[in-house]
Amino acid sequence: MEIWLIRHGKAEVSAPGIPDEKRRLVTKGKEQAMGLARHLEKALLGRKVQFWTSPLVRALETTEVLMASFKGIPHIQSEISEGDLIGLLPLWEKNGAEVQVVVGHEPFLSEWLYEMTGERQDFSTGSAVVIDLSQVIPPKGRRIVYVDEKELN
Repeated sequence: MEIWLIRHGKAEVSAPGIPDEKRRLVTKGKEQAMGLARHLEKALLGRKVQFWTSPLVRALETTEVLMASFKGIPHIQSEISEGDLIGLLPLWEKNGAEVQVVVGHEPFLSEWLYEMTGERQDFSTGSAVVIDLSQVIPPKGRRIVYVDEKELN
């Protein structure tokens, strides 16, 4: 199974009156999401893909852009915003998609990458790591590639 861990695009800065879960993408974040969407379309079109997203607004907005070329509805999972990889693993295992695209947040994405591969990588906004997951429970895999703005432009 292939796992794409994607950090949401750049969002509004935390400020009084804007709860963290309501922070929206800024223009740069939308551009980052569009760059990733073009990359996803080339890499995944024709494959059975399932999208998973955090319920936080910036992740939902990123997922909407990413899914423009794909059919289906994303699974909105609180486990993603709470950092609960153990809660997600059985869902990935039973859904039958060959590719799981997960849109989430730091520091959880970095932690999950380490749990699945033993490798460390910080995720910048609008970046992705692709993992070849040979075993889902417990997770065991290898990193294929890290994709950020430099590779997308």
